[in-house]
Amino acid sequence: QPLPNPARSAMAAAADKLQRLEQLNREFSQEGLPQLKIGIGLHLGEVVVGNIGSIERNDYTAIGDVVNTASRLEGLTKQLGYRVVVSASVHQVLADEQVFDSLGEMPVKGRSPVEIYGWPAKAEGTAGTENQPSETG
Repeated sequence: QPLPNPARSAMAAAADKLQRLEQLNREFSQEGLPQLKIGIGLHLGEVVVGNIGSIERNDYTAIGDVVNTASRLEGLTKQLGYRVVVSASVHQVLADEQVFDSLGEMPVKGRSPVEIYGWPAKAEGTAGTENQPSETG
């Protein structure tokens, strides 16, 4: 089903996932276990969604260039040091609600360079609670 603002929903889900991971890592730390780290890539566009595969094995999944690009953005998170990396299309929708660092254009495997942004912002004067995604809408 279409969402009223898929970029906002995706960003809220990403922030929730990171917050839950922080809680899990606190529990791991108390138990002497190693902490987990993840990165999230967000891109916006149309995809094909449904059951893909054969009768013996199929998965409900999304496929398409948007999915591949989001995966490539996720792959840049470790290199760039951001927990979330978003494309210009996501940034354009969320720029009034979130503070991002512009990271310029980056080469992305399998396509032309993509303009990307990092979250939470690290630029001086932008760190803090203003980076928390809006849950309204």
